[in-house]
Amino acid sequence: DHELATACQQEMLARSEPRGADRHQSLALWVGGLIACIRGDPHQAYSQELEALRLKRAWGSDDLYGIVLCLEVLAWISADLRRHRRAATLLGAADTLWAELGIPITTYGHFLGHHAACERHICDALGYAAFTEYVTRGRDLTLEDVLAYALEEPRQPVPAPREDAPTSLTRRQRQVAGLIAQGLSNKEIAARLVISQRTAEGHVEQILIKLGFTSRTQVAGWAARQGSAASNA
Repeated sequence: DHELATACQQEMLARSEPRGADRHQSLALWVGGLIACIRGDPHQAYSQELEALRLKRAWGSDDLYGIVLCLEVLAWISADLRRHRRAATLLGAADTLWAELGIPITTYGHFLGHHAACERHICDALGYAAFTEYVTRGRDLTLEDVLAYALEEPRQPVPAPREDAPTSLTRRQRQVAGLIAQGLSNKEIAARLVISQRTAEGHVEQILIKLGFTSRTQVAGWAARQGSAASNA
């Protein structure tokens, strides 16, 4: 019920604005952005999501849950606005925060359709390889750089994948490498980590690129050596 949702959101904003920049005002703005996105007004949605994030940064928020909700919706809106590289980078940043919170996007049935549609839209526009590259860039950003990037105030250029650093895997990529070493297929990895098979395939592809390998067997051997080194440290 979009009309009722809008009325409730406006009441939330009216009640929270007199209190100044706080979690409640930021939440009300996030809800407004989500409603506008669903109603097909991406420009209005975008401005409300950006303002919600600005408020969080202004009062030094540690509200990772609120931040990841903003990033997720900003990614959908960016895809609608044909800013595909930005959308993929935001999805990657959100993916890292979802993992840190231990709350995969798949637990949100009412968001999952929008998330999947966003992924398909970006893949169709960029191709799978470029989509994976920009998602990986987003995953590698620090929280400060995620906020700066989302607010289009980059602290520094978004880092490109480092093919010359053989062990520069993200935490999630190391996790996937460990599952490869256990003999799991991409489908089984996806089920274990509660991610899509396409996302699992993207992780495997990036691991091969970063480590300079051509087979899963090489990845398994590398992961085993890493585990052995850690146990002997």
